[in-house]
Amino acid sequence: MRILIATGIYPPDIGGPATYAKNLADEFLRRGCGVKVITYSIEKKLPLGIRHFVYFLKTIFNFRKTSVIIALDTFSVGLPSVLAAKIFRKKKYYSHRRRFLVGKLY
Repeated sequence: MRILIATGIYPPDIGGPATYAKNLADEFLRRGCGVKVITYSIEKKLPLGIRHFVYFLKTIFNFRKTSVIIALDTFSVGLPSVLAAKIFRKKKYYSHRRRFLVGKLY
């Protein structure tokens, strides 16, 4: 199984969400899954709305050979990821306070 983890921050960024995303990726790798992590990079410097569109395009570009997408935020990465997953009919999950909710955002 190939998993795409969409997160706002990831090490070397510091913070709880970055650590959580790293631990999640490591656990999936330990269980034999293929993992790709996408995060905000230059998008952080773009205006609101445009940064989400650019992240949406980044998500679409990374969808090839991915069976599941996990979004670790409900808006900044969740919205673009869920829209892309819906278009490409990928299974999607999003995390809210470290509990995974299956399926749709609405």
